Amino acid sequence: MTDPRHRAAPLLKPREGMVVKTDDGKEYVILRFVGLMKVMAKELGTEELATLDLDELGFREVFRRGKKIKVAEQVNLDGVDSHDWEIAEHRRKILTQLLAMKTVSKEAREQACAELEISQATLYRLMHDLYETQLLSSLLPYRPSGGRGKNRLSDELEHVIQDGIRNYFLTGQKISKKALVEKIEADCAIAGIKPPAPNTIRSRIDEIEEKKRAKKRKGEAEARKFEANKTPGRGNKLPDADYPLAIAQMDHTLLDIIVVDDKYRKAIRRAWITVLIDCYSRVILGFYVSLDPPSSLSAGLCITNAILTKRRRLEQLGLTNQVNWPYYGVMDVVHMDNAKEFRGKLIEFGCKEHHIDAHFRPVKNPKYGAIIERFMGTLASKIKALPGATFSNPKERGEYDSAKTATMTLMELEAWLYLTIEKYHQEKHSTLGMPPAQKWKEGILGTKTKPGRGRPALVQDEEKLRIDLLPFQERVIHPEGVVIDRIVYFHDCLRPYVNIKDPKTKTSVYHRFGRDPRDISVLYFRDPIQKKHVSIPYADPSLPPGISQWEYDAAQRIQEDGGGRLEDTRAVMAIVLEQRRREQESAETTKKARQNMQRRAEHAKARERGPVELPRASQVVPTSPPDAIAGYNPDEIFPIEEE
Repeated sequence: MTDPRHRAAPLLKPREGMVVKTDDGKEYVILRFVGLMKVMAKELGTEELATLDLDELGFREVFRRGKKIKVAEQVNLDGVDSHDWEIAEHRRKILTQLLAMKTVSKEAREQACAELEISQATLYRLMHDLYETQLLSSLLPYRPSGGRGKNRLSDELEHVIQDGIRNYFLTGQKISKKALVEKIEADCAIAGIKPPAPNTIRSRIDEIEEKKRAKKRKGEAEARKFEANKTPGRGNKLPDADYPLAIAQMDHTLLDIIVVDDKYRKAIRRAWITVLIDCYSRVILGFYVSLDPPSSLSAGLCITNAILTKRRRLEQLGLTNQVNWPYYGVMDVVHMDNAKEFRGKLIEFGCKEHHIDAHFRPVKNPKYGAIIERFMGTLASKIKALPGATFSNPKERGEYDSAKTATMTLMELEAWLYLTIEKYHQEKHSTLGMPPAQKWKEGILGTKTKPGRGRPALVQDEEKLRIDLLPFQERVIHPEGVVIDRIVYFHDCLRPYVNIKDPKTKTSVYHRFGRDPRDISVLYFRDPIQKKHVSIPYADPSLPPGISQWEYDAAQRIQEDGGGRLEDTRAVMAIVLEQRRREQESAETTKKARQNMQRRAEHAKARERGPVELPRASQVVPTSPPDAIAGYNPDEIFPIEEE
């Protein structure tokens, strides 16, 4: 069974008051947001102000044991004086030590209360707030202030009320508000504090989101009903795209342009692109361009690109100062073509794992893909101006020699696409009446008449997201390892799971192994013991690294046609290397050879990015499978001598 703590990659919405880390290890507290992708922050200790990029900050430590962060009370952080920040920082140092303890002793609690000059009730509340939010602002000293709408209750009383609501009201027992008032009054009597007025308790209940109340008191089904009626994006009815990330549409097309190889800069072939567009704002959430035909891999990589921020890829392309791309986030619904590359276990599992509803467009019903298809038409018209354009048909192309005029490599084409789509984002869209970039900003931050949806949450475990959206195979782990396409993989971390059975059904347990078709030399396995992904190498360390799936499949066909055994993996791999050698010799004169060489080159670039984006196999050390019978050694068997 999957550990619930390791399902969808944790999402986090950065908020004012949150403590973050930069790449150089400095800690800052977020004071306020500046635009869509920047924050004004104050460095802890020096109190120096700095403007930071959201996607450069480290938020991972905000999560503790997989618990979700609660929404903290809004605080005007610009108005907090330095003395209060010092108090909050002092509290954090002591409370962090307590939270790190397996068991907090009475002596440790009393010492902390004495150092912080607070009661035990306040200590518990502060520990709880820090544990769930990691917000430094949650530890700021309470400053009572009167006036309409202000909370004048003491910390202790507020804590009793919130505990009562959580433990009594937000449960399947579904007690009434009157019964809750009586229970909170009883708790106050035990604590020796004056109970609040009944209306105060009722007002606290009214502040709770209705969907949350429905979920806690009546279950998921009731919550989904409410959400379907109240908030587009859930339920049985397909929602309208009336906020960013409500609906996205995905499609792929063969671009009308021929690209050249990196080495000889000669024409090879047209490139494929997979695009994901936000239906509300018409911004492009992400895209993936490749020499490989559409597949579940290209669909998964496009979704991954859409969900994550683009900073790292823009840096790799040298476009950091030229392209502003603040469009990212997990979409509620994604519409995809009915093509086989979009249907299957990868898309089904990856989308479900990250709470994305995948809808497949009905065949021959263009209205379900009109938005993405219109954009593809816009993109095609812009490509016609590029050298190497093939145009949409021979009549339009005329005598123009696309292959001879081609000049752009695949990476150069990708950079051009980012620049061109960035310009598209800033141009007025005839349907929207404004540029897509402005529509996105209004949908995120809101306008005077309509509230925004808020900044999308950032994915905290990028590694898990990337692996979840890779193609995968499910296999039983045998003593010799895991076998996929007649290749055996093994790592010592697999030993505890060899031939294990389901205790209920008594059948073999299948484990999921991710595999990137661009590099089949490793598998990705989520180790329940280490609670992280581990890369599983070849069991035979003599096999060559960096082999693509298409190369291996082609070599298998050659091996089979020649009467060889497909089980002879070393022989198949030798064919791969021989094919590479031959193609390299003929690459300058043969287009097919250049195509294959460039395909390998693109896959090699993906492997080079791997150490940053995915776990890698350490230097392969020969490992041995466990004994068939624990402790059995045939060399130590001796005949029994009869007396």
